[in-house]
Amino acid sequence: MNEKQWFTLGFLFIITDIAFSVMFLGPIRTFASAYSLLANPMAGLSGEELIAANIQDAMYTSLSWIGYIISFIFAIMVIACIICGWLEKEDGR
Repeated sequence: MNEKQWFTLGFLFIITDIAFSVMFLGPIRTFASAYSLLANPMAGLSGEELIAANIQDAMYTSLSWIGYIISFIFAIMVIACIICGWLEKEDGR
């Protein structure tokens, strides 16, 4: 691959990371904050409702962390593409 192709691939990963953040992490973060408020015993829930709210809070929290890890992997791929493009440019000199 040449320099422009590496930079284009890096730009594609940037766009993918932004789209992933907006379409996946945004709604998950919204639901996670709502259920973390409900999972508090002071919210007025008791018994099975409180257990269900705690389970949903844990589920959305783990989904958020999985999303952050995937987003971090996209960021690493962007950096790798930029470095490979720079190395191609230096090799061409």
